[in-house]
Amino acid sequence: MKNEIKIMEKRRKNKRNARKSVPLPIVSLVGYTNAGKSTLLNKLTKSTIRAKDELFSTLDPTTRQYILPSNQKILLSDTVGFIQRLPHNLVLAFRSTLEEAVYADILVHMIDCSDINWREKIKVVEDILGTLGCKDQTIIKVFNKSDLAPERSGKNDFVNISAKKGTGIPELVHKIDDELKKFRNLYTLKVPRYDNETLKLIYSHGKIINKEELPTEVYFEISLDKRYEGKIKNYLILKNNLAPL
Repeated sequence: MKNEIKIMEKRRKNKRNARKSVPLPIVSLVGYTNAGKSTLLNKLTKSTIRAKDELFSTLDPTTRQYILPSNQKILLSDTVGFIQRLPHNLVLAFRSTLEEAVYADILVHMIDCSDINWREKIKVVEDILGTLGCKDQTIIKVFNKSDLAPERSGKNDFVNISAKKGTGIPELVHKIDDELKKFRNLYTLKVPRYDNETLKLIYSHGKIINKEELPTEVYFEISLDKRYEGKIKNYLILKNNLAPL
């Protein structure tokens, strides 16, 4: 098991280093085991990740790219299901796996609201996240399987969905999109037509609000992830649409 942990740690480290070269926001799905994390990831990204009613069916996190309605590209990451009173000899393996959540910009806490012990399981997840140092991260709480417990739907400050049936998922996606707006700025810039790399970045990752084709440049007003600011700074006219740079 220790050898397998080392292999997974190395693989995850390599993946994180690769992601740093493509600075996309990371949204991690967390929750008690069998809360529906893999089912939601499959539904959103049309993947075929193993999703079974058994412990630890997802150990090494799976990550997929997803495009939000704002044209913001994100990385969606599935994590191992949390459990209470984790056996001591498994703590190392799970801590290593769950550390993926530490690197996330947003955590989506999946809760099986049809489970009579849902309150206790929320506390287990919150305690583990606190141990990992994730308390201050943005957390969206999601009541999954709300079709099986309609009496709980609409209560509390949760997004109600059924990952299996697909209901409520558009509302969740828009919630994620809204939360990620804190990572975006409004920019006004002029980009030379010859700079294909910057133009590609804008079209791939930006939400274009206004565009004007000029003889030698392209004028843009865009919403863009702040992490790309260094790549466009040479062409900026305005930032946040408030004051000249």
